[in-house]
Amino acid sequence: MKKKLDLIDLSSAEIDLTSWKPLSNEDVFICLDIEISFSNEEGTNLFYVTLATPEALSKHCEGPILVKNRTIIVVEYNYDEVKNCILEILDQCSRATWSDSCSILQRYFQWEYEDYSIEV
Repeated sequence: MKKKLDLIDLSSAEIDLTSWKPLSNEDVFICLDIEISFSNEEGTNLFYVTLATPEALSKHCEGPILVKNRTIIVVEYNYDEVKNCILEILDQCSRATWSDSCSILQRYFQWEYEDYSIEV
């Protein structure tokens, strides 16, 4: 049975997402911090994704490749649309276990513990 992934917080260290009004589409190149819990269990996990417009990608591009992975590209910045996009991704990634859900989430977002290993 599929369990629900819950969006606990959506923020950015760079700007206040709910009140930000970019001056132009070239300014929409920010890191989103996404705090997620699994079926109301204790604890949360952090995930990260870049949010950008095509204009911002072009401006910030330092070579022939614009995007390699884990970037949400929007036509223009709208907090509600970005949040709804994140919620849709969480719904699509919900699985029976945290491990299964997390594996799918990492297709879209970078996980705080990605590539983390404990040396024994």
